[in-house]
Amino acid sequence: MGEYNRQPVYPNLFSFIIAPPASGKGALKYSRLLGSIIQSKLLEISQKEERKYQKELHLYKQRKRKKNNNPDEEPPSRPPFRVFYIPANSSYAKVLNHLSENGGIGVICETEADTMGYILKQDWGSYSDMLRKAFHHESISSSRKTDNQYMEVTNPRLSVALTGTPGQILGLISSADDGLFSRFLFYVYKSIPVWNDVSPQPELPCLTDTFSKLSMDIYHMMTLMSDMESTFVLTPEQWNLLNDSFTHLLTHVTTFNSVNAASIVKRLGLLLYRMAMIFTTLRNYELNIQEKEMVCSDQDFHLVLRLSRLYLEHSLIMFNSLPKEDNKVVFTEAPNKEAFFNSLPHTFTRADAIALGIKYH
Repeated sequence: MGEYNRQPVYPNLFSFIIAPPASGKGALKYSRLLGSIIQSKLLEISQKEERKYQKELHLYKQRKRKKNNNPDEEPPSRPPFRVFYIPANSSYAKVLNHLSENGGIGVICETEADTMGYILKQDWGSYSDMLRKAFHHESISSSRKTDNQYMEVTNPRLSVALTGTPGQILGLISSADDGLFSRFLFYVYKSIPVWNDVSPQPELPCLTDTFSKLSMDIYHMMTLMSDMESTFVLTPEQWNLLNDSFTHLLTHVTTFNSVNAASIVKRLGLLLYRMAMIFTTLRNYELNIQEKEMVCSDQDFHLVLRLSRLYLEHSLIMFNSLPKEDNKVVFTEAPNKEAFFNSLPHTFTRADAIALGIKYH
């Protein structure tokens, strides 16, 4: 955990890779394998506890049917069914339920962005507001009238990784003015059509096996870091560089692009901070540094600073490519009639009133 803008922050990112079909962006499936051990272990525990619960529930129902049962006996409580990956095609209620049972933690990882885009268009699946709140770890709540149920996730820590074609993004983010847009790190590319050698290469490892093995390292790192409860910090010099750099970027972007693009720069500062948290965690794990206070190295900080400028370029490409909202609310001051009336003298002519009224028109 770290602190950014006087608020607690966790290293959760929203990322979106956009490219034409068959451009290689589906390699995200290998990244998904990095969490396969975590997913399988959580599923194993959840399924075991579910079987135990069903057995206890069956025995409870048997006892209730008997005349000599204890009338004050309560039914067994259903254990949470925890998972690491949350399917993007889940309903709003199911995503919230997954986060609740996971203690607020979850990952949505999809190689086809329209999987999420289709769901967000449905009344029962529109969880765009949930994503916007989860990005800032804001509380998410829901209440159901039918069973008088209230559910709240007070500190969501959700990560999202998506890939898709340029046409698929509109199903997820309808315009550059959508608040979800500036919460994502974008990477956009177009590859030159080249046929790759698809024959077996004995000297090269199988990617599926390689990433599956690396998932054990990720599991060990997660276990180690969870037990340590570390705090992430930047040095005073790094904070100064962050503030100076983003002051310049904000001025540059709003001057040469649009004032509406300011949100990209402002949220990119937070995304940079989260990337620095991830880089520092990986480096400390590799060097076997186990300290409760994780200080970002200058090397890692400059790396994420360079990356943030790269992602800014890609976000601006998307900003200038996506449609803008047509029906914008234009904020105007209240009518000046009262101010005009109060400025009139006790006695005046019609000509005096017209001349004075020009100032308040």
